[in-house]
Amino acid sequence: MSSRFISKLILIYLTIFISINIYAIKLNITLQDSAAADSDTIANLYKQLEIEKLVKDDYQEWQAKYHIKNIEKEIKSQFETLGYYNAQVNKIVDKNDISWNIKYNIHKGPATIITSSDINITGPGKYNPDIRKIVKSSELKTGTIINYKTYDDFKNSLYATAENQGYFDAKFTKSNIYINRVLNTAKININFDTKIKFKFGNIKFIQQQYNRVSEKFLYKFLTFKANQKYSYQKILNLQTGLSKYFDKVMIIPTPNQKTKTVDIRIDLHPLTKYKYKLGAGYSTDDGFNILASRKVLYINNYGHSYEASAKVGQYNDYVNLIYYSPGEKPATDQISFGYNYLDEKKQNEKYIEKTRHEVFGNYQRQYDQYNSKIIGGLKYNIENYTTTEEGINIHSRLLTPEFSWYKLYNNKDKFGFIFNFNTLGSINDLLSTISLSKTSIYSKVLFYITPNFKTTVRGQVGQIWNKDNDISQVPPTMRFYAGGTDSVRGYQYKSIAPRYTNSKGEEFIIGGSKLLVGSLEFAYRVYGPWFAAVFTDAGNADETWKLVHNNMSKSIGVGAHYQSPIGNITIDVARAISKRDKPWRLSLNIGPEL
Repeated sequence: MSSRFISKLILIYLTIFISINIYAIKLNITLQDSAAADSDTIANLYKQLEIEKLVKDDYQEWQAKYHIKNIEKEIKSQFETLGYYNAQVNKIVDKNDISWNIKYNIHKGPATIITSSDINITGPGKYNPDIRKIVKSSELKTGTIINYKTYDDFKNSLYATAENQGYFDAKFTKSNIYINRVLNTAKININFDTKIKFKFGNIKFIQQQYNRVSEKFLYKFLTFKANQKYSYQKILNLQTGLSKYFDKVMIIPTPNQKTKTVDIRIDLHPLTKYKYKLGAGYSTDDGFNILASRKVLYINNYGHSYEASAKVGQYNDYVNLIYYSPGEKPATDQISFGYNYLDEKKQNEKYIEKTRHEVFGNYQRQYDQYNSKIIGGLKYNIENYTTTEEGINIHSRLLTPEFSWYKLYNNKDKFGFIFNFNTLGSINDLLSTISLSKTSIYSKVLFYITPNFKTTVRGQVGQIWNKDNDISQVPPTMRFYAGGTDSVRGYQYKSIAPRYTNSKGEEFIIGGSKLLVGSLEFAYRVYGPWFAAVFTDAGNADETWKLVHNNMSKSIGVGAHYQSPIGNITIDVARAISKRDKPWRLSLNIGPEL
C-alpha cells in the first residue's frame, strides 16, 4: 500500500471527523404548561421523556430534528393516557450553530369523560364476593375522566383476584375503549369470563437435610386437602403458620390445565437450632439490668423447643425456664409449661422484699390473622415475703386457674388499639393458703386526627376479691400498684399504693386491691419521625373505690418521641402535681406504640 494512498485515507477520516464535530448540536428543551396544564403533569413529562438525558448529548441536524418531532408526538401520547385526546402542543425553535433552544407550549384541552361503563362478569365466579368487590370499587365510572393507568390497573386487579380465587383459566373476552375525539367522550366495554374454579392437587413438602421435622407434624398445618376448592388465602395462612417454625417458607402453586388442579410445593428452610442473647440495659422503672437467654429449637421432629433466660437487676432478679410444644393446630395453638423465679429487692426502705417460685402450664390459641389470642392455664405459686409490722416471714401458696384474652389492631398511621383482659382465682385448702379472685383490664387506643397529629388514650382497671377484703393475706406480687412509665408518669415505679407505718415509724408500700389508671396524650410531628408530645396521667391503687377516687395521683408533662425501626423511643418529663413539692421525673421507654 503506497504512502500516497494512506495519506488520502487519513485526510478523508480527518475531514469526516472534523465535520461531525463542527456540526454537533446541543438541545435545550423547555416544557411550558399553560393555565390548563398542571405543573405535576409537566414534571412527570420531563421524567418520562428523559429530557435530562437528551440535553446532555450532542446531535447531528437530522438527529435533532427527529428528537424535536418525536417529543411533540410523545407529549400528545402521554396526555391521551391521562384522558386528554385534544392536547395542543406549539413549539418554538431558536437555532444557532452550536445549540437549538426548543420551547413546547402545552395546552391539554378538554378532558374525555366516560359516558358508558359496561363491565360484565360471566362464568362460575360471577357471584364470587371478592371479584364483585373489585368491580364495585372500580374507578371506571360514568362521569369520570378516562385514564389508561386506571383502566389497566382495574384489569390487572380483576385478573389477579380471579386467579387468587382459583379461576386460573379466566380471561377477557372483550376489553375495549371507544373514544369520540369530537365530543370528548369515552365508552368502556369489558367482558370477563372466570371459567371453572380449580381445586387443590398434590401437596408436597421439601425439607433440608438438617433440623428436619416429621411429615405428620407438617400436615397438621394444612387447612385444605387435595380436591378441595383452591384458595390463595389458605396458602397465605399456611405460610404464616409455618413461618413460626422455619426461617424461609416458599410455597409454589402450579396450575395443571389438564386436570384443573393446582399442585402445591412447599420448600422449607429451618431456623438456627441454637439462639443466644446477652445484653444490658437501663430503664427508669427497672434500673440497671443484665440479661441472658438461650433457646433451643427442634428438640425433636415434632417442633418442640425450650428457652432459658435470666436477669440480674438493680431492683429484681428472675430466672425463667419454659418448654414449648405445638398444639393440635400448630399454626395457631401452642402448649407451654415451665418454672419462674422472681426476687424483688428493696428499691428503698419503703418496699417489701419478696421472692416467688412459680410452676405453670398454658394453652394458647391465636386467631383473627394472629392479632388476637386466648390463653388458658394453671399456675402454682409459692411466695415468701416479710410482714411490715413484726418482720415475720410469710409463706404463701396459690393454685390459680387463669384466663386471658388479648386483642391487637394496628392500621399504621391511622388507628390502632390493644386490649388485654386477665382473670384468675384460687380456693383455700385446694393447695392454696387463701381464697381470692383477681381481674384486670388494660386498654390503649391510638388514632391520627391528621397525618401529623395523633392522640393516645390509655386506661387500666383491676380488682382483687378475698375474704374480708384483707389485703395483707394477698401475696405482694399479686397486689395492685400504680406509678411508672406505662402507668402514671412523674411517679416512681409502683410507688402509688396504700402505705403502712409500723411501731418503729417505718413506712412501707403494701399495695392495694383496687386499681384505676388513665392517660391522655397529644403528639404532633415536628420533623420526619420526630413528635413533640404533651400529656396528663392520673391513677391510684387503694383498698376501696372511694379511696381510689379521692386520692388520685396526677401528673402533667411533655415528651419527645422518635419512631425508629426498632420501635417507638420516648423521652418524657412529667411533674407529679399531686405531691406537695411537685417534683419532676424523667422517663425513657423503647418499644412498640401498641
